[in-house]
Amino acid sequence: MKEIDKLDEGSYAVYKPHDRFFREVFSQEDNARDLLLATLPQDIVDLLDLRNIVVENTSMIDSVGSEQLSDLLIRTKLGGTPAIVYILVEHKSYADRWSVFQLLKYMVRIWERERTRHGTAGTLPTIIPVLFYHGTRKWRMPLDFSSYFQPEEELSSHIPAFRPVMIDLQAMEDRDFRGSAMIQAVLKTLKYSRRNLGAYLVEILRSVVAVPMDEKHRAFLVSLFGYILAVGTDIDEQDVDRA
Repeated sequence: MKEIDKLDEGSYAVYKPHDRFFREVFSQEDNARDLLLATLPQDIVDLLDLRNIVVENTSMIDSVGSEQLSDLLIRTKLGGTPAIVYILVEHKSYADRWSVFQLLKYMVRIWERERTRHGTAGTLPTIIPVLFYHGTRKWRMPLDFSSYFQPEEELSSHIPAFRPVMIDLQAMEDRDFRGSAMIQAVLKTLKYSRRNLGAYLVEILRSVVAVPMDEKHRAFLVSLFGYILAVGTDIDEQDVDRA
């Protein structure tokens, strides 16, 4: 880490390292845009106006009270009308059957806040729900909200039905990661954060340290190194220096 000042003593063991790293990187609008371009299905990307986006503070939604969750709310346009991409990030090491239920709860809170802000509006903004998962195993839980109910064809019209976009890093091959070198490094680091991160350390860092250094990139590297040292059980500072 010769190009980077040493982090403050104790900062490697940051509180909520997964949540903190995700927020530090994707609170930057350029990075959030790159994340959407790299992970959303192309047919959704084609519908959205991603030239002008706003990453919004989600503290009022109260979805960040757990070490096992992060979220990201990105305002954009859909055919000239307001739209929101809401990403719920599962930091659990396992797939939680109730994640889609949790996602719907936060979507309702967003709509409630929108009604408070824009009480005269006759419509609600479209929310594109995204579930982002980087546990140690592939996601095998149902994603359809209707799966929480006993199937009764006569009652199907009375049961809420939606399905989030699923980003399962364990189900993705590394070669299929899209986006800038920085975004690919973030996705790969999150994917291997709980196991074998040391085996991919050189590959991850090689892709990002060659980028010309400016304040933004320096801040990113500080966040990346801090996260790697906080979660990499098989990595210490000397390993990062050597890499």
